[in-house]
Amino acid sequence: MEKRYLATFFAAFLAACLAAGQPKPDPGGRGRGGRGGRRRSGKTFAEGATLVYVETLIRNFDKDQNMVVDEEELEKGFLAMLEKQEQRCSALLSVFDKDEDGALSKEESQAFRGFVFGLAGLLRYDPDGNWAVDETEADKAWESLGGRFERHNAGTIRKFDKDGNGELSPEEIAAAREQMQAWKDKGGK
Repeated sequence: MEKRYLATFFAAFLAACLAAGQPKPDPGGRGRGGRGGRRRSGKTFAEGATLVYVETLIRNFDKDQNMVVDEEELEKGFLAMLEKQEQRCSALLSVFDKDEDGALSKEESQAFRGFVFGLAGLLRYDPDGNWAVDETEADKAWESLGGRFERHNAGTIRKFDKDGNGELSPEEIAAAREQMQAWKDKGGK
């Protein structure tokens, strides 16, 4: 990724993070997009997660620890962040840029995404953070995944089992797939 694109991306990211701390209009009192949403402590889960990122940025940028990021701190912090990202991009390219053209192709990007999602899965089930899932952690992961799939299956059957027999017929499966495809076509909204 060229430096100018990297800088533009992180400038937009930082602006979004800083803007996230500003109050947002609440459409009809129903949360993001007016569709409702689970709330905890008066915030949607997404707002809470954004706050964590903003707090992390402030902690990293606010060198004099006065709870305010002045222009000099912002500049130094942003440049340091860009430098770290440049190093990370170089490391990323050294591993995933198989044709060594200095950019990730679609296939190389997919390999990278698979790697990232794999790491996220590992970290999720590795609470002690030793980068290995031991037998106890694997058992907990199995129980967690099993519970999720049980809830998914029950919800899918509840939604699409039109004849109420507790199973999905080929017609009901086709209807479920069609609805899922329509959902994907709309961008998952």
